[in-house]
Amino acid sequence: MLEISALHAGYGKVAVLDAIDLEVNEGEFVAILGPNGAGKSTLLKTIAGVHSPERGTISLFGRRIGRLGPAERIRMGLGTIPEARQLFSDMSVRENLVLGAYARIGIRIPDALAADLDEVFALFPRLREREKQIAGSLSGGEAQMLAIARALMGRPRLLLCDEPSLGLAPMLVREMLGALEKLREQGITILMADQNALAVLQMADRGYVLDTGRIVAQGESKSLLNDKRLRAAYLGAGLSQ
Repeated sequence: MLEISALHAGYGKVAVLDAIDLEVNEGEFVAILGPNGAGKSTLLKTIAGVHSPERGTISLFGRRIGRLGPAERIRMGLGTIPEARQLFSDMSVRENLVLGAYARIGIRIPDALAADLDEVFALFPRLREREKQIAGSLSGGEAQMLAIARALMGRPRLLLCDEPSLGLAPMLVREMLGALEKLREQGITILMADQNALAVLQMADRGYVLDTGRIVAQGESKSLLNDKRLRAAYLGAGLSQ
């Protein structure tokens, strides 16, 4: 589904990603882990088309997408939950959701959009209760629900999640991870970068560990969790099962 080969990216003269090789197969939940500054967000932004790579290739569904913009990638089936959510804070919950479908439907609002809204409201009932509420007035947990729901309005096949647990209390982190698990059960593939390493690995099929822009470890989640050196160096305490 997603194949990345020898990817290099940075900001001006500052190199961030160094020869990244990564793949995500259809139906997988893959974790990207590592400390602050490791390059996790830059990697996801480059996949999404928000940041341009210096060299290397990114292929999505067998097609190289290096020259495609973010909207074209969304229409291909790529969804993004950005770091810090980046909601339209002065617009309502419903308006944010409708804008999530913009790249797919344009300015038209077809009758089918109502069914899409019903689906995300079924996943996050609290958003239905707050449909007319201004997004900037939501709690942190509700705002994260809205960020996920907005991405789902684009009907993604592959969902990129950038630090979705950031700033959330442990109980809300579990609720958010539970929602993502339901999405995987519905057939959506997930690539997730997060510092809540143990909690994410307990759900993920596989993981990649980044440090200073390089992949320093990769493998099945169980093997990463059982590696004492990795746990001490990168995985931290996380959430208990």
